[in-house]
Amino acid sequence: MAAGLKADRCDIYTDVDGVYTCDPRIVHRARRLEKVSYEEMLELASLGAKVVQTRAAELAMLYRVPTRVLSTFDPDAGGTLLCDEDEIVEKKPVTGIAYSRDEAKITLMKIPDRPGIAAAIFGAPGGRRRQRRHDRAERLGGRQAHRPHLHRDARRARPRPGRDREGGAADRATAS
Repeated sequence: MAAGLKADRCDIYTDVDGVYTCDPRIVHRARRLEKVSYEEMLELASLGAKVVQTRAAELAMLYRVPTRVLSTFDPDAGGTLLCDEDEIVEKKPVTGIAYSRDEAKITLMKIPDRPGIAAAIFGAPGGRRRQRRHDRAERLGGRQAHRPHLHRDARRARPRPGRDREGGAADRATAS
C-alpha cells in the first residue's frame, strides 16, 4: 500500500519494538538493531523470525520502500528501519539469528555423492513395508504383488458366509 501511495516510508506496528539480533525471550543479551537491509530481513523472516512477515519484507525490497518496525505499545521506542544495504554504515558478518523448532539440519561428512545413498542412510519414504512390497514384486518378475488393504470397518461390512442370512448377526445389529 505504501508503494502504491508513493509514501516516503511504511511503518509496521507489532508487539515488539524492532528487529533483534535473536529472540530476546531466549537470549537475554539480544540487541535491537537500528537498521537491517531488505535482503537480511527477507532471509530472517523466511527462516522463522516472526517480527516481519516474509511477504512484507519482500514487497518493501521490491519497491524499495523504507520500512520501520515499531512497537504498538511504545511507538517512541525507536524501532528498526528496513532499508537498502548501502544505507547501513556498520557492516557485520552476522546480523541476526533465526530458528525453527520443527526443523533440524544434519550434515554428514565423507559420504559418496551417488543416487540412493541418502535413502540408504535415512530410510526410504514408506519404510520397511514399502521395501518388502518392492522386493516381493521383483521376485514375481516385476508384477505387483498388491493385495487390497481395506480399513477395519470395510472388512466388517463385507458379507460373511453364514453370518448375514436372515436371523444372523447383521439382522440382530439393525433390529436393536
